[in-house]
Amino acid sequence: MKPVPLFCTSSVLIRNGKIIRNGKTLLHEPGKNPAEFLRAGYDLAGAAYPKFFKMDNLCKLAWLSAELLCAETSFKEGYEAEQKGIFLQNASSSLDTDLKHAESISNTEAYFPSPAVFVYTLANISAGEICIRQQIKGSSAFFIFEAFEADFLLEQVQTYMNAGRIEACIFGITEWIGNQYEACLFMVEKTAKNKTELTSEFINRMYNQS
Repeated sequence: MKPVPLFCTSSVLIRNGKIIRNGKTLLHEPGKNPAEFLRAGYDLAGAAYPKFFKMDNLCKLAWLSAELLCAETSFKEGYEAEQKGIFLQNASSSLDTDLKHAESISNTEAYFPSPAVFVYTLANISAGEICIRQQIKGSSAFFIFEAFEADFLLEQVQTYMNAGRIEACIFGITEWIGNQYEACLFMVEKTAKNKTELTSEFINRMYNQS
């Protein structure tokens, strides 16, 4: 069966104090504290979503990336929830939060594991936060690789979309460990005239932009 052409209808890159959407810089605050930068991104998105402030940093980054990715698109309302999917990856899983949880239980004299921290000790919770916000109930997965795997992610998207399992998808990388962070998300749809056809070359080019 001939593969169905897929098109990128939106992209977002967040790295080194910069937010780029569809090739346009929306925010550039180099050297800013990462947590403060996340808050600036949240304010930029203009979303009233109090739950954001209860999330760990990985979830905040993933949520913000998807919020900006889906802005000014029909992704949220234009498809049934079961028609939408999400595929994410990173290298450290939820290690940033895992370390905080481990610290909270390492001192036997001050043993106080926090449920608010423990709930985020799975990387796919970040995908779940996006699913809640963007009403996604279709295929989903979170993969762990040492480096960004554009070809692998593209294969996953193509497989599920060509099989008719989903009609639109968010995919990419969301990483947070210590003070190092990056997110590069893409929205892909089958029917999108005058948009960029999705290829591994395009994905890598957008990921490597500065």
